[in-house]
Amino acid sequence: MSGKIKKKTSSTPSKSISTSVTSIFSGPIPPPEIMRQYNQIIPGSAERILKMAEKEQDHRHEIEDRLIKSEILNTRLGLIFGFIIGITGIICGSIVIMHGNNVGGSVISATGISILVGLFIRRTKHTKYTKDK
Repeated sequence: MSGKIKKKTSSTPSKSISTSVTSIFSGPIPPPEIMRQYNQIIPGSAERILKMAEKEQDHRHEIEDRLIKSEILNTRLGLIFGFIIGITGIICGSIVIMHGNNVGGSVISATGISILVGLFIRRTKHTKYTKDK
């Protein structure tokens, strides 16, 4: 032999098979199998995860409660101030009419009445929208 090494090549192609498994979950609490694995790695971690989810839920409820209370307060204040402005307009218009300016007083009173009617219509639509939700 002349010192050359012959490489033996195979005529059959090689095949490889790969398998991929994907697991997806949504929400703050993982499925029980994963919770068990967390607990095996770090004892007590499943309990910590549950406490964290409960704390997050309580926090969200608190924010929603504050938001609802704020919306109620804003609606009430809007109604109260709108009513005050409307009544003030009617009273001022009446005073202007009593002093002899019928046109000016009528315009001022009509503005006050339109504010009150607008408040009533807005409140009725808002109540209907809230009930439909």
